[in-house]
Amino acid sequence: MILIKNIAFIITGIHHISGIASATALIANELSKTNKFNITLITLTDRSDTQFVNVSENVKVIKIFDEKVNLKLRLIEIIFKLNRILNDNNFDVVIAPALIFYILYFASWKNKKLNLIAWDHASIPIKKDVFSLKYLIRKIAAEKSDTLVVITKKAKSVYLQQYKKSKKIVQIYNTIDELNDGKNNYNLNSKKILSAGALDNIKGFDMAIEVARIALAEYPDWKWHIYGEGKEKENLQELITRNGLENQVKLMGHTNKMKDIYKDYSFYVLTSRSESFGMVILEAQKNSLPIISFDCPYGPNELIKNEINGFLIEPNDVEEMAHKIIEMIKNPNLRKNMSDKSMVLSGKTNKHNIVSRWESLLSNL
Repeated sequence: MILIKNIAFIITGIHHISGIASATALIANELSKTNKFNITLITLTDRSDTQFVNVSENVKVIKIFDEKVNLKLRLIEIIFKLNRILNDNNFDVVIAPALIFYILYFASWKNKKLNLIAWDHASIPIKKDVFSLKYLIRKIAAEKSDTLVVITKKAKSVYLQQYKKSKKIVQIYNTIDELNDGKNNYNLNSKKILSAGALDNIKGFDMAIEVARIALAEYPDWKWHIYGEGKEKENLQELITRNGLENQVKLMGHTNKMKDIYKDYSFYVLTSRSESFGMVILEAQKNSLPIISFDCPYGPNELIKNEINGFLIEPNDVEEMAHKIIEMIKNPNLRKNMSDKSMVLSGKTNKHNIVSRWESLLSNL
C-alpha cells in the first residue's frame, strides 16, 4: 500500500512574473502527476483577474488573500490566516522560499508534526552583511527548517560556513520544461543579441549599454534586445539615447512569450552584478544559445563552461565583455560550436532528473 503524503508549497503569488513562482509551480505540477503526493499551492497575496504562472488542475490552490496586499502591513494577519490553513489541513511537509520562510515558521510554531523545508532560490549574503535583515531572515530559514534546499553548490558551501546550526542542507538545481524536441535549431544567421530580466540595479543593464557602446560601434547591423520591466527603465532609456544607441539597443518591455523568442537570437548576454542561478541562462541553453556572462556570485559558473558553451567574464569588466561579444560576432563557427555544446551541458538540469531528486527528498522525510 502506497502512503500518499500531503505536500504544500507556499509562494507570494501567481499573478505576476516571478522566477520563484515559476520554479515552484513546475515542481508542484510534476509531483502532482505521481501517485505519491497530494499537492497544494498556498499563495499569500494574489489577484483573481490575472495569472502568469501555469498551475496544473491536479494542484489545489489556497489563496490567503484574493487581492494584492502589502505583506509588511498585513504580516500578522497573514501569519494567523496561514496558521489556520495549516491547522485545517493534514499536511506532512510544507515548503516555502527562504526569504518568506519566517512567515511559515511563526505560523506553524505549535504544529510540531509538520516537516518544514526552506527553499532558497536567491544569492546569499556574504559575511559583511551579517547584520542585514536578509541575513537574519536566512538565518531563521537555515536554522529553523528541517531541511534547507539550495540551488547551487556554491550556495551550499557558503551556507555551511555561515550557518553552523543548519540541520540538513540539500542542493538541487532548478529546472524548466523542455523547450524543444532535443534538436539544435540554432539560427546562425541571426544578428541579434538577447538579454532579459528586471530593469533594476542588480541586473546591470547600465553596464550592458556601456558594453553595447563599445562592441556594436563597428557593427551597425547588429541589434541588442533587452526584455523586462522595472524601476530603472527611464534611466536606461536615457543612457541609450545619450550614447546614440537608439537604433541598436532596444528595451522591449515585458513579454508572455519569452520561450518563443530565443530562436530569433544569436547569443545571450548576462550583465548581472549578482545572480542566484539564472533561469534565463538555463532557458537560453535549452534553446542552444551561447552565453556571455559576468562570473558574478553565485550561479553562472555552474551553468557556463568558459570557452566551451560561452564566456565567463570577470565581474563588471565592461571592456572584456565587449571584446568577447566582438569575437562572437566575427566568428560564426565559434557561435555554432558553442551552440552545440549548450544543449549537451544543460543535461544536468534535465527536468526528469530534478523532479526525481525532489521525489526522493520528500519520500524520505
